[in-house]
Amino acid sequence: MGRVRRKNKSGNTGKISIVIIVVALLGIMSFQVCQLKAKDKELYHREKEVKEAFEQETQRKSDIEDLEEHVKSESFIVEMAHKLGLVFKDEILFKKSGDE
Repeated sequence: MGRVRRKNKSGNTGKISIVIIVVALLGIMSFQVCQLKAKDKELYHREKEVKEAFEQETQRKSDIEDLEEHVKSESFIVEMAHKLGLVFKDEILFKKSGDE
């Protein structure tokens, strides 16, 4: 004799559960990907700012080194001495009549 097959209700419930889990995982992963892209964009801009700051500091360092070399030169020393009113031996300074 033939058996009568009953439809298994739990089979449909299992498929629906799997679909819900897959959709939930897909949603979570999409959210995380969006967060990572935003973080990547933020870090890219931060890296760009840091590189610009580095270039500025490198230029500043170069300027300071040039100034240091100028300060060590004799022409700078003579220039500062004249500003302070000092002169070389046998040197005569003339002042304008309004510079008293």
